[in-house]
Amino acid sequence: MDDWKLLLSLHHLGAWDGMVSTDSRMLNLPRELSVIHQTSLTVAIVEQAGHDPIRAAGLLLVHLPTICRKSVRSVGQIWRLSAQSKNHDDPWKELKRVAEHRKMSVNTLFHEHKLSKKELERNPLEELPFDDSRPG
Repeated sequence: MDDWKLLLSLHHLGAWDGMVSTDSRMLNLPRELSVIHQTSLTVAIVEQAGHDPIRAAGLLLVHLPTICRKSVRSVGQIWRLSAQSKNHDDPWKELKRVAEHRKMSVNTLFHEHKLSKKELERNPLEELPFDDSRPG
């Protein structure tokens, strides 16, 4: 069944506000977009999930509270849900950002907050009180 027919069917059922799909290609189709607009349905497109249903479900769950809060039944809406994969952030660059915000050099900020060699070698878990009476 074409997506526009599915959307129109959901509209006629009356109990449905819209649908969730991983098929972002429908957003390039004028018929589908027209039907979304005409029926005032909400369509959530889970992008960048590939064929991974766990990733798609996770993205939906992350965004669902916002979608529910901001959806208006009288207005068609398209929600593009994505979580971009990205590389790690460099802690030095983040420290530099904090230093700039504080109007100081990154080296000064680092030297004020870095651990000494002795502090770095000490395991804080070994300093915790141990309770023999607890199981496990």
